[in-house]
Amino acid sequence: LIDDREVRVLTHANVVHLQANRDATALEHVVVKTLGGRAFTVRARAFVLACGGIENPRLLLAANDVEPAGIGNRHDLVGRYFMEHQHGRAGRVETNQAFRLWNLFRKRRLGRGGPPVAPLLLPAPELQAECGILNTALTFKLQRDPTRGLLASDRLYRRLKHQLPPDRSRRRLWHLYRDVRGALQRSVKPLLERARSRVGLRELYVMVRAEPAPNPASRVTLGRERDGLGVPKAELDWAQSRQDKDTVAELVRTLDGEFRRLGIGRVEPSDWLAEETTAWPVDPTVSKHPIAGYHHMGTTRMSDAPSRGVVDAQCRVHGYGNLYVAGSSVFPTGGWANPTLTIIALAYRLADELDRRLPRA
Repeated sequence: LIDDREVRVLTHANVVHLQANRDATALEHVVVKTLGGRAFTVRARAFVLACGGIENPRLLLAANDVEPAGIGNRHDLVGRYFMEHQHGRAGRVETNQAFRLWNLFRKRRLGRGGPPVAPLLLPAPELQAECGILNTALTFKLQRDPTRGLLASDRLYRRLKHQLPPDRSRRRLWHLYRDVRGALQRSVKPLLERARSRVGLRELYVMVRAEPAPNPASRVTLGRERDGLGVPKAELDWAQSRQDKDTVAELVRTLDGEFRRLGIGRVEPSDWLAEETTAWPVDPTVSKHPIAGYHHMGTTRMSDAPSRGVVDAQCRVHGYGNLYVAGSSVFPTGGWANPTLTIIALAYRLADELDRRLPRA
C-alpha cells in the first residue's frame, strides 16, 4: 500500500462523522480527526467502510444529523444480527483411545513449510435438516482436569499477548515466544501427551466452534459515553439463541450414539447444556480464544430488500448511491468457518463493482 502510486494511506486519521447530503441519498464527505487535534474532511466519488463488525455500525448510527436513526437505518437494522463463532466445551469423552482420537484431529502442517490444517467433525446436511440444527464444528482436546485452571505456560502466553504494550520490541518478544511455543507443540507435545494419557493425567474433551444463528436481538448500539474524539462509544449486547445451544446438545447426543455404536466409548455432555439460559459459560481452559473467534459478523447484513438488510448484493448501503461496506459485517449468516476467505471474495467483487461504476479518467 505504501509503495502503490495510486494509493494514499493516512495514518492516525480517524473518521468521526459520515456526512450525508440533505436528501439522504449519498455521502458528501467524511470528517477526520487526529488525537493531536487536527481535523479535515475527505471528499470522494465513493466511500467504503471497512472497519469491522462493531465499528461499521457505530459510524453509521452516529451519523444521525440528517437521518435521526443513522445512515442506512431506516428499518432499524444497523447494528442488529451481531454474530460470533462461540467456543465452548461440549462434553467429556470416556474412552481408552483418548490419545489416538486427539492425534487424529490435532493441528498439523500440510507438507514441509505448508499451512496449518486441522480436521473437524460437522453434522451431515440430513441431520441438520432433520433436527433443525446449525452447521457447528466439533473437535477434540486432550488436557488435564479443567477445574484446575490454566497451565503456567498458557497464563504466560496470554499475559505476553494481551498485557505487553504493543510497541515493536515487545511485539517481537511476543512473536518469538509464540513461534518457539508452536514449534515445541508440533514436535514435543505429541510424545508428552501420549505418556500423560497412559498414566491418566489427561482426559479427552469435545470442543465446539459454533455456527451462530442470526438473531436480531444481538446488536451493537450507541452508548452515552464518548471516546477521546467525541464519537459515542459502541455498546454490544451479544445475545445467543436457543438454537445455538440446542445445536450443541444435539451434536453431543449424536456423537455419543456413534461412539457407542462403533465401540469407541461414550460422550458425557457438559452441565451447561442442560441449563435453561441461552448463555454460554466462559471457560478460559477451552482454548487460546476461550469466548469466541474474534470474528465480528452481521451488523450491516446483506439483502436484496432494504426491509431485511443494510446493504445490497454489491455491498452498497440501501438508498445511498456512493456508500459501500466491506468486511464480515455484511454477512447475513455466519457459518462455522473463519470469515477471511469470504471477506476477500466480497472485497474483490466490490473492487470490480467500483471499477465498473467509477471508470478512471
